[in-house]
This record gives sequence, structure tokens and C-alpha cells, in this order.
Amino acid sequence: MRQYFLFSFFLAIVFCSGCVRENQKPISNLTYNQQLSTLPSELQKEHVYLNELLNDYDNLNGEQRAVALEHVLTQANLPNVEQSEAAYMLGRIYQQWLEKNKDKQVDQLVKKQKCKEALALFDKAKTNPALRNNSLWHISEIATIYGEEKIVRQALNDLLSGASNPNVIAAARYGLAQSYLRANQMDNAADAFKKIRVEFPDTNYALGAMYYLGTLAYTQFDQEYKLRNSQQQNSLKTQDYRVQLKIALQYYLEYLQKSPSGRFATDILAKLEIIYKLDKDFINADKLAIIANAYFVNSQYKAALNYWLKVDADKHIFEIADCFMELGQIKLAQEKLFQSIEKYPTDKRYLTLSKAICEKLNKQDAYELWQKLSKSKICNKDEVIWNLAKRTSLPQALNYYQQIVTYYPTSVYAAEAQWRMFWQRIRQSKGKSVIAIGNWCSAAAKKYSHSRLAPRFLFWAGKLSEVASNKQQAAIYYQQNQELYPTDYYGQRAKARYAYIKNGNKDNYFELQLPVRMNNQQWDWPLPTNIVESLQMKEKDTIKELIYLKQYDEILAQNLDLPVEVLAWLKGKTKQAMEAINMAAKWLQEEGSNKESSKLSDDNLLWQYSYPLLYNREIITYCQGAGIVDPFFLHALIREESRYEIRAVSSAKALGLCQLMPATATGVAKSLGINIIDSSQLFDPDLNIKLGSLYLSSVLKTFNGNGLLAIASYNAGSNAVKGQIQNQQGLLTGDPDYFVEDFPYRETRDYIRKVFSSYYRYRQIYH
Repeated sequence: MRQYFLFSFFLAIVFCSGCVRENQKPISNLTYNQQLSTLPSELQKEHVYLNELLNDYDNLNGEQRAVALEHVLTQANLPNVEQSEAAYMLGRIYQQWLEKNKDKQVDQLVKKQKCKEALALFDKAKTNPALRNNSLWHISEIATIYGEEKIVRQALNDLLSGASNPNVIAAARYGLAQSYLRANQMDNAADAFKKIRVEFPDTNYALGAMYYLGTLAYTQFDQEYKLRNSQQQNSLKTQDYRVQLKIALQYYLEYLQKSPSGRFATDILAKLEIIYKLDKDFINADKLAIIANAYFVNSQYKAALNYWLKVDADKHIFEIADCFMELGQIKLAQEKLFQSIEKYPTDKRYLTLSKAICEKLNKQDAYELWQKLSKSKICNKDEVIWNLAKRTSLPQALNYYQQIVTYYPTSVYAAEAQWRMFWQRIRQSKGKSVIAIGNWCSAAAKKYSHSRLAPRFLFWAGKLSEVASNKQQAAIYYQQNQELYPTDYYGQRAKARYAYIKNGNKDNYFELQLPVRMNNQQWDWPLPTNIVESLQMKEKDTIKELIYLKQYDEILAQNLDLPVEVLAWLKGKTKQAMEAINMAAKWLQEEGSNKESSKLSDDNLLWQYSYPLLYNREIITYCQGAGIVDPFFLHALIREESRYEIRAVSSAKALGLCQLMPATATGVAKSLGINIIDSSQLFDPDLNIKLGSLYLSSVLKTFNGNGLLAIASYNAGSNAVKGQIQNQQGLLTGDPDYFVEDFPYRETRDYIRKVFSSYYRYRQIYH
């Protein structure tokens, strides 16, 4: 997130106008020089141009950026284009400070002066055609804070005069309507909002217009109603207030129907309560259901239940059961659940509701609930059987898995059920049965070829062929696997086993490898190739300019229909690493069948966005200090732990990039002489990586450098890993694949696969 000015800094520069006037420095040269001294040396010289500043811009904090931009604007003979660009950037910094401090106790004179300066900066910036619309929009926003409605309307009307994008036109019209409201010009506001509803019916602007139109009618009703009940009541027609009441009700209900959780929903519900108390005849059963649903969506379960009980209770029995469940009345929730199933046996909502109820029950009671459900006349019985299996121990669970595989072969649970059956047979397999199970695994890989378990089936077909001493067949399975699923964990394991069989190469997949070429520099999100040229939109020039000026948040704010590669890059550049990673990863997963578009290489930017090298310098430095051979290993761990989100907090209260438990981090820090006073210190990236690397190093040493056991320990704890080693009798010299599949905690099994899969993807991408 961009840093903002300190109050003292703004107070110091309020009295200087050098940032606004051309070729003029601030009044106090001493203050100016002091400010200039905070900049890198290359930006302190007398003549600095914008392109020079942009080279260092990402490394400057908010105050330094402002000082540097002011310095650029004082340059003699600065080209008009650069003047407009620097003015725009500085105007955005001032505007963000104003927005941040809008409701804070900051000197009003300072705010007023800063508004004037920001308006002057955007007035200069709007001379640049590529920045015109954005500048006008920001002028309207700042003038709103300043309370200058004439300036607001002038800017928005100027914006409309040159706009062709429907979203821009709708936003400007909406801004004008709100300006009329603030100026108490209600008729003009109502007309403007009505036009928005007609011209832009399926937008959020139309939705907001509904709220304001409803509120205008409600306000008029409220005034008339109070007047009617005052001493002047005889001067009004008795039914006048009811007309406005009906209009308000119509708009409010339409809003709730389209957006029950919208930003105005809570206010609307409060007003509808008043309307309902005044005259219940206004609101019929269908309208009550809309209100009830809005209350439920906004987690006001008591109010939702109250309204649904006033409607047709049988028609909304699922909703009533849901309310009872959320209110902690579990017995009533279960009663209503089974009543709903009896009345609506094909309604699949019972599944979601049953799962939610089970979260509030103990294991035995949850099992009994699913048992009772299994005897009901319902659809989706595979879901019920799966939930019974999850809550049952072996060997009974195997019977449930068999039912799913036999009677529901196309179920989303069929592949997983088949695997769990196979694994129990694999654990007990001997002699010829190994060959049979291997053949079954091969057949399952074909049967469930579109399932995420397909590469697992195919890998174990190869593994069991190895156990049966049929290395030739094993090599065939492994080769198929690595070709079909090259980026999957099991495809990677197959590659290692294939190399072992064919070339006699040691299978060191679970060992840290020697590092590949790594640049000890901070990594940045690489710019998409021909980013502007690839966009099919009229805003190309504006986007090109905003990218050049590093105003990435401005592009995202426009909600443009951008390619996923561009969106992911923008998310990364605006410090939204988790969103960038997940967006790129989702696309790669969905396009997995397209070998060219999803090819894993360093020239495919989506792979880099999905597996970034954020905090690379710190990771390399601390890995070297901790004795971790390959920094990619820590990158993989951080990616899977936190997606590089510095303020990540897990359900177990693990914190930061490396997801450290406060007690663990405190212990490691103490050994370094670092005092952890508050757990929030762990959100500091540098400290978190330092402590995380040392903790990872310690578990590696505990298990003699065995990466598999170290990663399992990082997730489940050393005692759990040591216990599993004892259970499997000599695992250290045994088979690591059996260890992964047989570890007692599913979370840890998944964690091992994810971390090692990421580790080798990093090595492949940045080879």
C-alpha cells in the first residue's frame, strides 16, 4: 500500500506554492533543501526530469515521491507533457492524503489549502489528452471534499462532453445526481437518477439510483406524515403521504431483490421496519420474503426468522431451518430440515444445511444425522454416503466407498472413494496381489482421467509395477504420467522414478537440490508483452500513460475487461500478491489441457505470476545464513503458506509470510537475541523471513537434511513425524512415497505435495 505524508510534512509545504506554479521553488530554500536531502543522490541534482524519477519511483516512500515530483515541477523549460504527467502524479498523492484524513482531526486550513493545490495540479494534468478524463474525475472528487458543487458539476459536464465509454458516462451522470442531492436540488436529483435507471439499467449506478429515489420519496413521506400529525394536519389531504410511501417501498424492494447485501441494504431495512409498523397492508407475503432474505444475507437471523414466519412457513421451511441453525437452536433446525426434505425431496439445499448443522454437532451426533438422512427420500445420496464414510472408521468406511463406486460411478466423490479403497489394499498387498492392484490403478487413471486423482492413480500403477519387479511396465506408466501431467506433483515424482529406472539416476526428489542460477536482486512482476497493443479498447492511450506513470491502481479502479495476464500483473504491482497468484494459477489450471498456453517455462509470464520471487533478496540472504542450500525451497514454502501475503493469519493463528506460530517465533528470536514484544512484529517481512528460515533450517537439521521429513515437521510438528517414523518402522531408509500417502493428517499430506510441487515448479520456471 502506498505510504502517505506525515502531518508535519504537509504543514511545512502548505505555505509554499512551488508544487503548483511553474519554475518557482518554495519560499524557504532551507526547508526545500532539507526535503530534497531525503531523496537518492541521483534525484537531488538541479535538473531532474520525470523519466529519471520514474526509474527510482518504486523504491521511494510517499513523502519522498511528493518531494521528488515537486522538484521535477520546478525544473526550468520542463516540456508541457512532463508537466502534466508530474502534476497528475502529485495530485493523486495529495488526493489520497485528503481522502485518508477526510474524517480525521486535521487542521481545516491545511485540508483547504491541500484541496486547492490538488485541484490546480489536476487542472494542469487535464491538458494531457490521455489524462483528461481521469483528471476531470479527480477534480470532481476533490471538489466534493472541498464542498464546491459548482466545480464538481463543471468537471463532470466537461467529462461527459468528451466521453464515449458507457461506464464513464454512467459514472459522471451518477456523480451529477449526487451533487444535486448535496445541494438540496431534489427535483434535479430525482430526474437525473431516473434517467440513469433507464439508460444504464443493469449497472451498479442504476442500483444506487433506486436507493436514492426511494430515499427521496421516503423523506417526502416522512415530512408529510409528521406535518399531518401536527397542528397543521387539516391543511393536508389524508392520503397524500401514502403515495410517497408506495414509491419508496417500490424502489427499496427492487433494490433488495437485486442486491440484498448491497451497501445500502441495512439502511433500507431500517426504513422498511418503520413502514411496516405504520401500515402492514403495504407489504404482502412476497414482499415480506424479500425483506426476510435481505435480513438473512446480512446475518440478522432473528429478524429474518421473524419475517419468514409471517409468510408461508411451509414455502420457506429451508430458510427457517437455516435461521434456527444460525441462532444455535440445533434441535429445531434438525426438525425443520427433515420437514423440508419430506416436503421438497428434490431440493438440494438440504445438503448445504446438513453440513452447516453438522459443524455444530459432535462426531457421533453428526454421523447419526447423516444416517437418518440416508433413510430419507432424497436426491444426491452419494453425498450422504460420502459424509457417512468420512465419519466412520475402517473397515466400515470401505463399504460406503464401495457403494459410491458401484452405484454412483459419475459422482464427484467416485475417484476419491476408489483411491481410498485402493490405498487400503496397497497397504496390505503382497505377492501377486500387487500386480492386480497396479492394473486396477492403471484402469482407474483412464476411468477418472479428468479427475485431479488421475496422476496419482497412474503413479501408483508404476510404483506397484516396480514393487512387482516389472521395471519395464513401471517405466511405461511413469513416462505416460510425466507427459500427461508434467506440472503435477505425481507427474514430477514419475519423472524422478523414470530417470532412476532408465538411467540409474538417484531419486533425490525429496532432497534439496543444488541451487540453479539466481540473481541476488529484488524481483519485480515482469511487464506483459505488448500490454497496450493487446488491448481491444478505446482507453489504450490512457492505460499506456497510466502504466508509464506507475498509476496501476487507477487502471484497476476502472473495472475494464482486461486479459488475465494484465489483471494478474496489475494485482501484483498494487501489492495484492495473493490475488495475483491465485488468478494466474486458476487460469493455468483451467487451461491445463492446452499444452502451449500452459507450458511451464520462464517465458510464460503467467507461470511467473503464479510462482513469483517476492522478497528474493531477503530469502537468498537468510537462506545462506541459515545453511539452506536452495532458496527456492523457502520460496515454495512461503508460497504455499501465505501466498506472500505479509499480514496472513491462519485459523491456528500462525502469522506472516512463513506462517510462524508466535511461541515458535519467540523461541527462535530469543536464540538470536531478538525480543518479540508483540506478535504483530511477525508481520514485518524481513523479520518473518529471518525467523522462518532459521526454523526451517532447524527442522532440516533435526532430520539430517531430509526435506520430506522437515516439511512434514514444519506443518505437523516434529513429534508427529517421529511418531510416524516409528509406526512405519525404519522409514528413514524406507519408501518416501508410502510415508506421504500414509501420514495420519490429511492437511500434512496435502501440504507436503504442495510444497514439493511448488519447489520443482520454481526450479523449472527459473532454471
